[in-house]
Amino acid sequence: MITYKDRLVKETIVEEIREQNPRGQILLVADSYGSHHANLTQQRADELGIEFVFIPLYSPTLNAIEPL
Repeated sequence: MITYKDRLVKETIVEEIREQNPRGQILLVADSYGSHHANLTQQRADELGIEFVFIPLYSPTLNAIEPL
């Protein structure tokens, strides 16, 4: 389980994830939200060894937050 601070910016969320999971490979499943694709986020994730796996566009059944 990952806990988040009250306020995070897009490029530091991957740092928070890595800090709480210091070892091993991390595959982060994400939707098409802009900050997930941001260059700063992707660059920092690469540096920390975190790989993004993006769900297909318009896939509400794969994205649990969609009904909200």
